[in-house]
Amino acid sequence: MAAALVALTGCSAANPPAPTSESAGSSGATVQGGGPVRSPGENRSLSGTAADGHELAACRDGECEVVVKAGDALDLDGRHGVDQLTVASLDGDGDGDGDGNGHGDGDGGVRIELRGSSGSLSVQGTGVSLSSVCDGGQCRDVGALTVRPDAPARINGLRLRLGARTADGAVLVLSPR
Repeated sequence: MAAALVALTGCSAANPPAPTSESAGSSGATVQGGGPVRSPGENRSLSGTAADGHELAACRDGECEVVVKAGDALDLDGRHGVDQLTVASLDGDGDGDGDGNGHGDGDGGVRIELRGSSGSLSVQGTGVSLSSVCDGGQCRDVGALTVRPDAPARINGLRLRLGARTADGAVLVLSPR
């Protein structure tokens, strides 16, 4: 899949748009092509253990290495414009099997849903979708992306990288730039 850089501007409380679930490419956000986000040493394979184990609270500051499974929610402190990351699926596309054929074969990716309150998110990764949802003058950014071992991602200043699969999930690494 091609990687995309998506910038979404926040909504105004004076004229909030109706809730939407459109992908970023059709919602008016800017989409630009680009390769996966990489830094030196990011291609190394992590072991099946994570420095922070299953302690999802270790991710609050945006720096952790945890084992995640479908349904896990990582509550962040918002300093990177993201309030919560939720693991939608461990197959990368959210349908439970990796290729939509119902056979559970997976592609090694982790589909992440995100929720931000910053009013402006810049997301780079694979399979990015982003929209702004307003309710009663309160707006938030919502979206999703896939993180794969060969395709890290970035949300504003937060890097997301996928390590090894484990018997009960996958190792997700979060780090500030």
